[in-house]
Amino acid sequence: MENKDIVIYGMGNRGKKILALIEKTQYCNVSYVVDRNYMNLSECRYKIFPVDRLRMSEDYDYIIIALDSDEIKNEVEEMLVSMGIDKKKILSHYKLSCTMAEIIDREFKSCYPNVISLEEEKYQKARSVMPFVSVEDAQGYRWLFDSKDTGGISDIMFRNKDESYQKDDIDLYFSLSEKYYYKSGLQEGIFLDIGGNVGTTSIPVKKERDFITKVVAFEPSIDNCKIFRANCAINNIDISKDIVLENIGISNVSGISELALSDNNMGDHRIQLNHDKEVGGNFEQIELKTLEEYFSGQQMSFDDVKYIWIDTQGHEGFVLDGAKKLLQSRKIPLLIEFWPDEMRRVGGLDSLLNSLKDIYTGFIDIGKHRSGDGVRPIEELGILANEYINYTYTDIFLIK
Repeated sequence: MENKDIVIYGMGNRGKKILALIEKTQYCNVSYVVDRNYMNLSECRYKIFPVDRLRMSEDYDYIIIALDSDEIKNEVEEMLVSMGIDKKKILSHYKLSCTMAEIIDREFKSCYPNVISLEEEKYQKARSVMPFVSVEDAQGYRWLFDSKDTGGISDIMFRNKDESYQKDDIDLYFSLSEKYYYKSGLQEGIFLDIGGNVGTTSIPVKKERDFITKVVAFEPSIDNCKIFRANCAINNIDISKDIVLENIGISNVSGISELALSDNNMGDHRIQLNHDKEVGGNFEQIELKTLEEYFSGQQMSFDDVKYIWIDTQGHEGFVLDGAKKLLQSRKIPLLIEFWPDEMRRVGGLDSLLNSLKDIYTGFIDIGKHRSGDGVRPIEELGILANEYINYTYTDIFLIK
């Protein structure tokens, strides 16, 4: 959209923020603004027209729908298409947000070249003016994040630009899978990403490994799913072909439950089987399914699943409890996040230990593996739980 002529649809708070950013960066040209309430709007340096102006003239390259509500945004898009406007010209404010890295560089580069302390200033300025920020990692992936994600992956990526988030863990997972499961070569099949967040595991797994026929990602947060889809588009992933994204949580029960939402870490939302008043904050109603129930209603078979990755913020014990029959009858490399204190708090640690002891014979502590630790017997999982205290955690690779 650089140097293109655009029309802003909507002069609410979102529209004003977008206009302010465009004025600062000169990233593109605003032809005019349209709003249903145009007669009552005067505090704008641009001409404001009724929506019908879009039907009568095509003096623009794109229309940016600057509305907070996705439901209303979708209604507006349908209305514009019905007016004969090319759908390719209609963009939401998410599309403009996807270019945030270029915009920020353009705004500050001439003043602050290569100064790390001021890179932080650029990054925080992006958070202050837009609902999303964009971060590029060392592998060239570009990631869109909620601006509120000040304690999550976006900060990790920003502060470690010479590294790719989770790359070493993903590479090690497939190396161990080949060593302990597929000794004649990694098999073609489906990769399950349970706790998909915004796609930072699913997307590189699918793009870099041809033997992964499809990724099936489960993410209960509706907002995270929206950003996940945007990240697929930014990184040239076909969300309808390469990755199946399911807006549900995986557990040991099926039905409606709650997701406790973190205020500053979009990867730290936590499934609540029983409403926990101690958690506080906001909750989102979500759908839960067991893995067995999910696959019973799909054309794809669980037999095609060859790799499983689970990171569900302490809910792993319940995920495995609902998948025991499937896992007992198959030999699939499994990596899970192991966070004993949180698992104890939600009552899932014993379930996890029992499930894993029934299915697997050994495990590798990924955190200590790089320091030389090898395979430990599955009976030592309880010991491992006491090694990670004060809310510290690791990932473990299970061996069958």
